[in-house]
Amino acid sequence: MRDAVHAWRRASRGLFLMGLGVFLLLTTLGLLDWSFWLEAFAWWPLLLIGIGLRLIFERSSAPWLILLSPIVVLGTLAWVAVSHPAWGGGEWVSVAAEAPEDTSQWSFRAKMAMVHLDLSSHALPPGHLVEGKVSPSSERNIEVHRSRTSARVEMSSWRPRRLHFLPPGDRRTWALAVTDALPVEMDLDGAFSEGDADLSGLHLTRLEMQGAFQDFRLRLGHPEGEIRLYVEGAFNEIRILVPPDTPVSVSSEGVVNMVSGRDRPPQGSGPGYRLRVEGVFNRVDIRTDPDAVPAAEAKRGGPVEGGGTRAAAARVVP
Repeated sequence: MRDAVHAWRRASRGLFLMGLGVFLLLTTLGLLDWSFWLEAFAWWPLLLIGIGLRLIFERSSAPWLILLSPIVVLGTLAWVAVSHPAWGGGEWVSVAAEAPEDTSQWSFRAKMAMVHLDLSSHALPPGHLVEGKVSPSSERNIEVHRSRTSARVEMSSWRPRRLHFLPPGDRRTWALAVTDALPVEMDLDGAFSEGDADLSGLHLTRLEMQGAFQDFRLRLGHPEGEIRLYVEGAFNEIRILVPPDTPVSVSSEGVVNMVSGRDRPPQGSGPGYRLRVEGVFNRVDIRTDPDAVPAAEAKRGGPVEGGGTRAAAARVVP
C-alpha cells in the first residue's frame, strides 16, 4: 500500500511539472502572452483545492485519485489560456494632461499592470502634453506635477489608497499621443504589459523601462546628443528600432541577459544611444528602422527609402 501511494505521489508531481512546463514553453515561444500568468494568479484558491484533494486521497483506499490535484490546477490554467480575453473591450474615455505656463521640459511616467500601450508622438495643441483614450473607462488616473519650469505627468492603472484585486479578464488598453514640442524623459514601469511606442519624433532626453514580463517595441529617432536607455527587471522582451548609422553602446549586468543585433561593426561617431540592461532573463533586440533615413539625409530633408524591407541589425558599440 505504501509503495502504491508513493508511486501515485510521484506520478502526480510529474504530471504537474510536465503541465507547468508546457504552459511556460507556450509563453516563451510567444504563443501565449506573459499576462496569462497574472490572470491565472487570480484563480489561486483553486491551488488550495488541489492541495486539499491531495491530502484527502493520499492516505485513502484509492490513492490514484491524487491525480485529481494536478488535473484541477492544470485544467484551470488550460481554461484561462483558451478564454484569455483580448485587450480592452470596454467603454473608452478620453484623457489629457496640460502643461503649466512657462514649462520648458517635462517627464512622463506610466505605471502599468496588464496594460496594452500604444504610444506615439504628435504636434498637439499648445499647452497639451498628453492626449488619448483608455479602456475600460474606470481606469483614467493621470496627474500633472509642476516643478519650476518643468512638469511631470504620471499615469497609472492603479487607483491610490485602494485595495486592488485583479479579476480574470481585467485588462486595459491605453492609446496615447505625447507632444513633440518639448524635451521629455520617459519612464515606463510595468508588469505583464505590452505595446508599441513610437518615440521617433520626440526630443527624448532619457528612457527607462522597469518591471517584469513586459513585451514592447520601441521606435527611436535621431538623437540630438547622447541618450541613455535603461532596461531593468526580469523576463522582459524589448525590441528597439533606431535610424541607420545611429550607434548604440551596450552594457549589461545580471543573469542571462541577451542583447542581439550586434553583428555589424560600429561606424560613425555621431550622437547615439547608451543602453544599460540590468536584471535577469531580459532580452533586447536592436535593429535598424527600415522606414528611417540616415542622419545626414534627414538633415537635407531627403526622401524615406527602404520602407517595407526587413529590419537589418543596427550598428552597436559593445
